[in-house]
Amino acid sequence: MASEAFTLEDLLKGLPEELLKIVFYHLPNNALTSASHVCHLWAVTAEAVFRDRAQHWGLRLPRIPRGVFKDAPLPWRVLILEHSCKGCRGAPEFPVLKAQQTQVGFLCKKCILNNTAIRAYLERHSLSVATESINGKDLFRAKRKRTAKSP
Repeated sequence: MASEAFTLEDLLKGLPEELLKIVFYHLPNNALTSASHVCHLWAVTAEAVFRDRAQHWGLRLPRIPRGVFKDAPLPWRVLILEHSCKGCRGAPEFPVLKAQQTQVGFLCKKCILNNTAIRAYLERHSLSVATESINGKDLFRAKRKRTAKSP
């Protein structure tokens, strides 16, 4: 009995699209972007995940594609990468602004408060972060701790 040798490529081609989609839903945006560059099947599957994330974040493609969307074969990936946190590629929360108050990107609260390299970059390039998020939350507002009421 001769055993057949399977290559990694054979194994990856044999994965059903639904299984890939389940795996892709658990990947962060950076890893999902890398996975979308592997092959056409992975790119199409990742695009569906990017579409679902964009819709969850409240993002929509423009009605009339223009600019980068006109020639982009995978517009949802482009949309997610443009609107995700520039530090961790997570959900967008706080707009990053130039001196003239023009928006140049987004950051999440975790990256703003905990990443000293990002804060140094913002200062070095004269960028500021809006103190109110796109959802109306305040950046520096402390969460109130709920205390149990005594009977």
